[in-house]
Amino acid sequence: MKHLLPVFMAAVLSAFVLLSCATSSGSLFSSMMEGDEKKTAPEEQKAKEKPETGVVIETDPAEAEVYINKEFQGETPLTLKDLKPGSYTVEIRSGGYRTDSRIIEIRKDVLLEIDVALQLITGFISVSTVPAEALVTLGAAGITEAVQEVPAGTYTLDVRSFGYAPYTETVTVEENMTISRTVTLAPAEFAVSDFNVFRSRFNPANPGSLGKARLSFTVTVPGKGSVIVYNSQENPVAGFDLPPFTDWDQMIEWDGKNAEGKYLPDGTYSLALNASGDGGSEALRETAVIIDTSQAVSYRSLFHGSSGLLYAPTTDMLPPDIMQISFLVLGHLEQVEGVLEARFPAVLGLRFSAFNLLDCTVSLSVVPQTADSVPYSAGGSARLRFLKTPGAVSWNMAAALRGTFQRGETLDSFTNYGAVYAGFPMQFEAGVFGLSLTPEIAFSTKRVSYISDEVFPEQDFYVWSYLRAGMFLDFGFLGSGLSYALRTKPFSEGFALQFPMAAALEFWFFIPKTQVVMEAAVAGEFGDTGFYLMGGLGFGFFN
Repeated sequence: MKHLLPVFMAAVLSAFVLLSCATSSGSLFSSMMEGDEKKTAPEEQKAKEKPETGVVIETDPAEAEVYINKEFQGETPLTLKDLKPGSYTVEIRSGGYRTDSRIIEIRKDVLLEIDVALQLITGFISVSTVPAEALVTLGAAGITEAVQEVPAGTYTLDVRSFGYAPYTETVTVEENMTISRTVTLAPAEFAVSDFNVFRSRFNPANPGSLGKARLSFTVTVPGKGSVIVYNSQENPVAGFDLPPFTDWDQMIEWDGKNAEGKYLPDGTYSLALNASGDGGSEALRETAVIIDTSQAVSYRSLFHGSSGLLYAPTTDMLPPDIMQISFLVLGHLEQVEGVLEARFPAVLGLRFSAFNLLDCTVSLSVVPQTADSVPYSAGGSARLRFLKTPGAVSWNMAAALRGTFQRGETLDSFTNYGAVYAGFPMQFEAGVFGLSLTPEIAFSTKRVSYISDEVFPEQDFYVWSYLRAGMFLDFGFLGSGLSYALRTKPFSEGFALQFPMAAALEFWFFIPKTQVVMEAAVAGEFGDTGFYLMGGLGFGFFN
């Protein structure tokens, strides 16, 4: 499986990218683009206007102070237009750099441009250490040469080597001067510090590193260690030896399994660390973790402004203290009347749990395209699951609210038009298989329109509905889904469907041993005048 999965995903991603190029039928895509003013390439690139008389001063680094005849004028980049013709003394100053001084001549109707690379003020430092392989840092920079040139100034000199006590000193490097230090480190005593557990409550069935508790600690000298896991009755149920300590920072993960490799039941467990240095000294540390299989984490798309499939929400809830960040971009290229048109809807979203009750999302959408306008929208959603039946086969129901602000177009490519939404997601699950159905109502001051010259009754408020549905397979580390969204016309115009409808096919998988997800999708809009498809890629990350 581990060899077939990369090949399978590479084939899927390649197919999706190819589908995004120019897969369409009919005039739907061209009619969408007609409403936007197309870009016309100007004969000449307009440059930033410059004054006909004066001086423009730019420096490296920027934000240097400029003095003319000893009077401060501002910071670079700087444009001065009010200087009368004549000679001026210009001084350019920046902390840590030599002052640049020059005489300039201002002439009428002549723009003088000055570009100055300031010279850094430097000195030198030489550090020798015992042991010779010690790590030497001066401030935030490492010392890698026998005699190293550095900017003049005051620094903290740090010398470290695993197994030795660190050395710290404040040194001042002066201009064109060399300072030398010889540092002999003393052997360190064995100690354990910074003993922490990350993801102290976890579900071993979660994919990637989300299904593991992570212990981290710091040691001072080479040594060894072991971890014993005790249940709530203080009986040992698992244990493992740690790799030899060869560096300061140590990290281990526990997957919730016992000594026989079987998953342990829900409950509280103690992880006891017994560590010792090569010299024989020992250190004991202990912390508690909780196995909780109710804390399920599933990757969900945020494309339509709420978590779920691309065009249909699901009822999944993120556990407390878990956040999901995801980004997805789709694209379509097509020749329209001899002109290459392009459209790339993209969504950046954040998903989190609020008050241990709500599954919330915040998203920002933008549509780079060949038309002059770049539509964008921003919004957020909250979903409360009020029903979840127990068992491998379960029914789920939730109530959801969503709000979106949109500017730049009247299209509804995300099915997340500028409106306030209320919906009731329903979900059926049987093992890895799931079905979702969501009736939704929208309230907006604007009307969706895909035709630039469409005539419809103007009114202050529009109300319409969506029917969203989807089906998915979710194996935890790998999943796929199919979703669609149907939109009605505003109720004031009679109950009827408003095309195009939206549909999407998506795949996602966790990169092994990480919290990173890769996603690929094909989506499209299907109307009575044709259809067009978009293909694209995305990624997600869990904390």
